[in-house]
Amino acid sequence: MPRIYLDTNVFSKLKSDKEARFQVLNELLKTYQKKISFYFSIAHIRDKWKDKTDFKFDDFKHMETLVGDNYLAYDPIEKNTSFYLATPLMVFEDNSEDDLSILENFFEPKDGDDPMIKILKSTIKNMLTTMPLNDIVGSMDTGHEGQRKIIAELFPMDKDNPTFFDMVKTMSEFTLKIFADSNLYKDLRNMIYTGVNNGKMTLDENLDFNEALKETIIQKSYLEFVSESIKVRGQGEVPYYDLYLMAYNMLDIFGIKKDKITAKNSLVNLHNDGMHTFFAQYCDYYVTDDATTTLKCQALYKLFGIETKVISVDAFIRLLPEIFSDFDEDREWFSRKLIFDLQNSSYRAPEFLDNKSVQRMEKHCMYLDFFDAIVKIDDGSRTELVIFKGYSHQLSNPSWSEQAQIIDRALAIFGGDIDSKGRFEYKDHNRNLSDELVSRKWEQGNLTFELRPYEMINNNYALIITFPQSIGE
Repeated sequence: MPRIYLDTNVFSKLKSDKEARFQVLNELLKTYQKKISFYFSIAHIRDKWKDKTDFKFDDFKHMETLVGDNYLAYDPIEKNTSFYLATPLMVFEDNSEDDLSILENFFEPKDGDDPMIKILKSTIKNMLTTMPLNDIVGSMDTGHEGQRKIIAELFPMDKDNPTFFDMVKTMSEFTLKIFADSNLYKDLRNMIYTGVNNGKMTLDENLDFNEALKETIIQKSYLEFVSESIKVRGQGEVPYYDLYLMAYNMLDIFGIKKDKITAKNSLVNLHNDGMHTFFAQYCDYYVTDDATTTLKCQALYKLFGIETKVISVDAFIRLLPEIFSDFDEDREWFSRKLIFDLQNSSYRAPEFLDNKSVQRMEKHCMYLDFFDAIVKIDDGSRTELVIFKGYSHQLSNPSWSEQAQIIDRALAIFGGDIDSKGRFEYKDHNRNLSDELVSRKWEQGNLTFELRPYEMINNNYALIITFPQSIGE
């Protein structure tokens, strides 16, 4: 079951079902939906924050018909991305307000604040109030009209003796303004583009934009600059989530494939686009028709070594019939497919670990609608075929809903498991998603089939077929 991430516009057009190609896609989904895993993230919910009508609830219900409770989210405390069981409506009800509101009156104590937080706010405010800006504001270059506008917004130049607190407060207000006023953001972007980039960095396939930044006044690679810009002294490496999103947003700020900023397509939308591309990297395909987002996403995926494919709706329509068969995949089909692949595929050179020959099959084939890679492990007396998901990233292991689908496919092909555990009803499971992966076992003749984590492939979930003898190539 390929893992699919659709952008919000694709969901909306599937729901309206007005365009011919989306009518075609809706028909295809009726055929193949049970073999696909669709996911959503907070970015889909944020896209609906401006909608003050009840129409968004219909959108959430429609989205749920595809994604179910497959929710991808980032944990800022644990600093990792993982699967969670939540529907779009549930996530909206927990995140129904724009999180920019935290900047308003940030240092003012609030009724819900912890007593220690109130003390800290008051202490910091008093400390910053006593620190003068001295001559910093007066030394600013105000010769350029666009820069003069930005500086006027950032620094309290109309005050006789401005303090650092005045500047912090002004910067908070500026951050809110820049999200609300598209022209202010465009002035800032133009100032940075003219002063730094000026055409040196583009997403041209023949140019390495990461290295191109070294040819500017910054004299650092793009990733080095982004990382150093947000790194806090004494706190170690920048969390990947923060690094990736900053890298995406800085593409626009540097004028590297600029988005058209309008009242409808605001800076909030641009930030949400970046969040979509972040969460989409934990899926096999990101489906979007936004040309600018596609170019930025592909550039960053290449930079970060992400293998997720970014495809258009038309490409997705062509893809679906190609990766799925139109007939029932029973035990006989599975056996014939496996034998054919073993006999007709080439193998990489063997490696030897713990006196075992380990060979990876070059050709990727889909098994149980999820696994796409095969490793043959032979110790001279028996052979194990380990069939797993070859694209390795943080979330290569299946989510609970995907485990349920994998087990259903295996039960349909191999019949009841030897322990009579049967289907995996993950919604009735009371344990956390971080708990162990679910196992099943079958015996057929002298062969053993198991679904479980496999140690030699980093404990990735796999279908392990054990032969009681060495089977060779």
